[in-house]
Amino acid sequence: MEEQKNIFEDVVKDVIKRTLSLRFDICRCDICKKRMLEIVLDKLPKFFINTNQFRYDDVFNNVRNRYFKKIMEETTAAINYI
Repeated sequence: MEEQKNIFEDVVKDVIKRTLSLRFDICRCDICKKRMLEIVLDKLPKFFINTNQFRYDDVFNNVRNRYFKKIMEETTAAINYI
């Protein structure tokens, strides 16, 4: 069975994880991280892929590199908001 996944969800989770590892003044609880993720995903386009058809790592890296500036801007804004 084909599974559709918004690749931005995993990309943003990774960026949040890396960004929070550099900040010690921000709550890292699951509730706050989930809220940060929701805020950032609301600002980005949806990009669904069929996880059975594509090479996940290639798509992940491509999306991260292509949208890195926007993802970082929105992640920083979400972290500061929370």
